[in-house]
Amino acid sequence: MHVSFNLAADLDTALQSAASAAGLADAAAFAPEVRTSDPKHGDFQANGVLGYAKARKLNPRATAEQIVAALPASVREQFDVTIAGPGFINFTLKPTALLAWLQAYNSSAQLQSGAAAAHTGQTWVVDYSSPNTAKQMHVGHLRSAVIGEAICRLLEFTGARVIRDNHLGDWGTQFGKLIYGYKRWADPKALETDAIEELERLYKLGNNATPDGSPELEEARRELVKLQSGDPENVALWKKFSEVSLAAFEQIYERLGIRFDYNLGESFYNDKVERIYEELTSTGLAVVSEGALAVFHPEHPRFKTQPFLIRKADGASNYATTDLATVLYRAEHFKADGVVVVTDFRQSDHFEQLFLTTKKMVRGQGLSPAGAVPRDLRRRDRRRRQGAQDARRRHDQIEGAARRSRRARVRDRLRKESRVT
Repeated sequence: MHVSFNLAADLDTALQSAASAAGLADAAAFAPEVRTSDPKHGDFQANGVLGYAKARKLNPRATAEQIVAALPASVREQFDVTIAGPGFINFTLKPTALLAWLQAYNSSAQLQSGAAAAHTGQTWVVDYSSPNTAKQMHVGHLRSAVIGEAICRLLEFTGARVIRDNHLGDWGTQFGKLIYGYKRWADPKALETDAIEELERLYKLGNNATPDGSPELEEARRELVKLQSGDPENVALWKKFSEVSLAAFEQIYERLGIRFDYNLGESFYNDKVERIYEELTSTGLAVVSEGALAVFHPEHPRFKTQPFLIRKADGASNYATTDLATVLYRAEHFKADGVVVVTDFRQSDHFEQLFLTTKKMVRGQGLSPAGAVPRDLRRRDRRRRQGAQDARRRHDQIEGAARRSRRARVRDRLRKESRVT
């Protein structure tokens, strides 16, 4: 018995053919929506009948019965087919078919060969971890790193060329206060022993020393303007902050077995934002609203009145601007077929608006719709919500986890040996 690797895709094709064979009206519009099922119902389930039937005022169960009756004999040779509820079609692999699949794909090489068809010839960019420079990583960045690396390996296993991009938070207004603090209170010895901790200390001092409306805040803003204008001294300091931060991050990544192909932070896109303004305004996607440049999505129930700000009223760029420049760069430079962004669940609105804008902006440029993997960082344990609230270093956390894992493996081995004896 021949059995293909992707059984769900085979069922999807068979159901579409059955819809046509059954003579259903507008059968080409039928989407079977095959997915893995709750084991108590079967191995796979097709949910698309309900939506198709209701949209055409048909009886969903009767429609499911028509489709099932028209399924080819090859499907029934492999699966037991049943209809549940109002029209869910369940498929349970017969033992002979399951055995044939297991025998055909009984090694890592055979599994990878079968899975490779999913993304062979495609290039995917995966954006993950993305910590802020001059700060300690917090737990969320570690979680993003682990989840993102897992996605990279899955994509590679399924045939894709994967580009790992660490989109560092290495630009922004915080550097004015950091430079202000550095020039006044930097401890050279502390910078040598633990640069990130010292930079965090300096930022806190700078932030506390520059309250709203104070002359000190104006001085910090001048430091930021000097940096943005290319002042050699401040640019050299900013580069130093970035270099020591990346070196500290690399130690953690190496311990986790993670490597990045690129560390293209927000600063990389500073000279690319003008094109975003030009393209969005020339196509009519962006309009001036209360002095700011914004994109509205009237087709969206929530975002039609909640603008996606592209440029602030004072002329400054923001995350939306650099994120759109990032999307365009990945589409044109990397020739990406798809993008996965591993991000905080609380940024869902930003990324949903980003992807809506992206689809309209890059339509016809060959970029598949970007994808996001929400990462919910909310914790009941407040000590784990922010890096500053957890005194333990990320390196110490990783080493502690490794020690616990080794102890657990030793315990398991001892239990097995005691059972044998």
